[in-house]
Amino acid sequence: MSYYFRVFAPVGLNCLFTFVKQCSQAINGKRRFFAEKSEKYNARIELRHQPIGRLKGSWGVQYLGQKSSALSAIPETVQQPMLIDNDVHHYSFFGVEQANWDNFSLEGGVRVEKQKAAIQYDKALIDRENYYNQPLPDLGAHRQTARSFALSGNWYFSPYHKLSLTASHQERLPSTQ
Repeated sequence: MSYYFRVFAPVGLNCLFTFVKQCSQAINGKRRFFAEKSEKYNARIELRHQPIGRLKGSWGVQYLGQKSSALSAIPETVQQPMLIDNDVHHYSFFGVEQANWDNFSLEGGVRVEKQKAAIQYDKALIDRENYYNQPLPDLGAHRQTARSFALSGNWYFSPYHKLSLTASHQERLPSTQ
């Protein structure tokens, strides 16, 4: 189920909300290789402003919440987890702006993301299998931040050609799947 609406005003406002719940073990009556459970929420709000002088652009926030797990589809007595139960919360802020002058344009964008991923470890199994009493890593929720930005200059020296110079730095957060 997905909802999208747009409000027309001096400041354009676009909103998107998506909810997906999936629990699958069979497709067309045939048992799949694994049984998975997944629940995902996605919300995004984007503000697109009217041109301010030569400047136009969009700014927004986004949220993604996801719970998922997967088990192998072999008999339940020997079923193995293929994807451990996990719960992810992902927040991001982004912006894109563009300015134009005659046959030149300057574009810039930024995105900052924060993620918290909690994995449900079987601590009893870990303690039982830790024969040599080795120190364990931190099994708490993983928290990370990623920052990305880009800046581009364009010179349109003919109707069919342009010369561009771009600088960017990209960071991405790992997925629990």
